[in-house]
Amino acid sequence: MRNCHYDCCRHIECSVAESRYLRGIRSLHSGRDDVLHSGRDDESYWQRTTGNSQLTTNMTSREKILQAVQSAQPEGTTLPPPVQEATVYDAPLAKFIEVATLIGSSVFEVNDQEAVKEHLQQVYLPELPERWQIPGQLRVVTTWVEMQDIAEYTDLPDTDPHTFQDVDMAIMMAEFGVAENSALWVPETVIRVLPFICQHLVLLVKKNNLLSNMHQAYERMGLGADAFGAFIAGPSKTADIEQSLVLGAHGPRSLGIYLIG
Repeated sequence: MRNCHYDCCRHIECSVAESRYLRGIRSLHSGRDDVLHSGRDDESYWQRTTGNSQLTTNMTSREKILQAVQSAQPEGTTLPPPVQEATVYDAPLAKFIEVATLIGSSVFEVNDQEAVKEHLQQVYLPELPERWQIPGQLRVVTTWVEMQDIAEYTDLPDTDPHTFQDVDMAIMMAEFGVAENSALWVPETVIRVLPFICQHLVLLVKKNNLLSNMHQAYERMGLGADAFGAFIAGPSKTADIEQSLVLGAHGPRSLGIYLIG
């Protein structure tokens, strides 16, 4: 109570404080401690919010909230029927190329790994700095031993991931691809962070390892022997801020795919 020179003010303030105190005691005894805060004095309020006509005097506020939430749950709905037959494409290669190109990937068909090296050296790598305005020498890293003569080969699992922070391009092998969404399954080989921290990613996959749908993909994977892996489809992009498309927001700015066979 603040200081005042008038007895009437002291009397009014004491009366208000006493009233609030007595009201709080009554609400606690009645098992409705929400009354003191909400100002609802009618007993039917608790019955309406919980659907319970019995006022439980020993319930905590947490228990009351959980009971109110539980009583307000919507009725259950029947789950939709499972997919009976997933789409199987007569030409999964053509569908894969169509979808991959649509979402921004660059797709190249080659006969063998030597053709991949030749195209990378003569076309892809020379065009990359000009297209993306990359100054200086490119740092290219690969986890595929067959590419070690054109890129920095890494096979040390205990390598500090921070040493790859300046990687311009990574070249990796995908285990298989999915035609319906052009996703490529990249299991953890050596460095988990590599396909995400690089500025540009190149994935290689054999044409005979292209599946039609994700159902076939999960059947092929089973429970999986890899501790980590990711389906990668297209370059990283987002447009959730002012509808402005940003490439490389959460991963590589570009994705090149070489289909071998």
